[in-house]
Amino acid sequence: MIAATKWDRVVIQEIWNANNSEFEKYAEMFDELIGKYGSKTILFATASVTRYYNASCKYPDSFEKLNDMQIAFGTKKGIHVAAAGYAWMKYLGPNPSEAQILDLYHQDKGHPGPKGTYIYACLLYACITGLNPAGLTSEFKDIQGGICISKEEAAMMQKAAWEQYRGSSHHKSAN
Repeated sequence: MIAATKWDRVVIQEIWNANNSEFEKYAEMFDELIGKYGSKTILFATASVTRYYNASCKYPDSFEKLNDMQIAFGTKKGIHVAAAGYAWMKYLGPNPSEAQILDLYHQDKGHPGPKGTYIYACLLYACITGLNPAGLTSEFKDIQGGICISKEEAAMMQKAAWEQYRGSSHHKSAN
């Protein structure tokens, strides 16, 4: 697919239990292929799964480990990193309750739910366009029977995503 179509950017995502050496090996291979066909890579560092999904995953440590691994690689290779785990942490603040954390997850407590996905989308929007996601819609009537995030909550999510994007050392390379 990378070779068959002209893409501006290709977003690659890790898995929550990625180890550093395997991640770097395959991310480098993808980045080389992506660059060969004239596109730019964006590494998408997600939020980690919860301890309910895997007992070894503790907040915020597992978020930091997953995002820092990609930020270090992105810095070394000049690849932009959409550090979505850190965007979640900005949104959640310094001492979130268990309920606040779980509010961003799907009921399986491993995948993002609508709110967590919205933060992801806001960050990717910023990474791809270079624009502030402030004011983007937060109502999706045709998805899963309708998803609506309050304007106030969406504004806080947009702000967290924008702050994470602006704080990224490589945000200029995505433009």
